[in-house]
Parts: sequence; C-alpha cells; structure tokens
Amino acid sequence: MAQLFSKTDYEALVSEGIKYWQDNKSLTRIEILKDNYLLDLLKIGKYTSFGLESIIGYIYAKENDIKNIRIILNAKKYLLSKNIIKNNVRDTYV
Repeated sequence: MAQLFSKTDYEALVSEGIKYWQDNKSLTRIEILKDNYLLDLLKIGKYTSFGLESIIGYIYAKENDIKNIRIILNAKKYLLSKNIIKNNVRDTYV
C-alpha cells in the first residue's frame, strides 16, 4: 500500500500510519495524521481576505476544535494520562 503513495505528498502520512498500525493494530494515528494534513492545507485560507478558502478553513477549524474538546473531555472522564491526551489531540488552526 505504501508503494502506491511513494511519489506523492501523502508518502510520509501513509508510511507512518501503516507503521503505527502494524505496531499497535490501531488506525487512530492515521486519522490524526489525516486531520493534521488537511488542516495544514487549509491554513492557506488565513492569508486570503475574500474567497472560499477562508470559509472552508474556518468551518474545518471549528470542527477540529470541537473534536479536540470532545477528546479532552472523554479522556478526563475516563481518567486517562496527559501523555495519551497529548498524543490524540489534533493540531489547531491558529
């Protein structure tokens, strides 16, 4: 699977996600990497005054913030360690 993405921008994302999946049998790292990659792409909209990029970036950033809040609240509810919370929280738009 990693060979398919070897010459694309997704190479690092896919290879790290597959390695994590082989070690831990979990797809959470791939999801985190995907969210961070999309957010990095949408950060371009911060520098655009008018246009669709800024609106889409704002909406995705708000969804990402809600996802981070949900992760933190559930982790606190189940008394998970700070290290686990840090590993599962996505990047922010700012």
